[in-house]
Amino acid sequence: MIRVGPAGWAYKDWEGIVYPKPRGFDPVTYLARFFDTIKINSSFYGLPQMAAAQAWIEHADGNPRFRFTTCEIAIETDYATAHCAEMASDTR
Repeated sequence: MIRVGPAGWAYKDWEGIVYPKPRGFDPVTYLARFFDTIKINSSFYGLPQMAAAQAWIEHADGNPRFRFTTCEIAIETDYATAHCAEMASDTR
């Protein structure tokens, strides 16, 4: 299956252009209405806290087909390679 979605969601320059800018707005909830996947960019730099990952999943609950994709960094010899995975929104 091919999934199409944005690479991340927390970009200041997207506010008011890609998604609305109202107070209390959640970009993951909004983007999950239009896409079935979003890449978690921050996981490349370190594993997210369990509470943060759980919150992301809860914000995407409105789309049962939704999946997060993530790339973790793995150090092999003297260079880094990214290993990608899929995280289901129904994983609890």
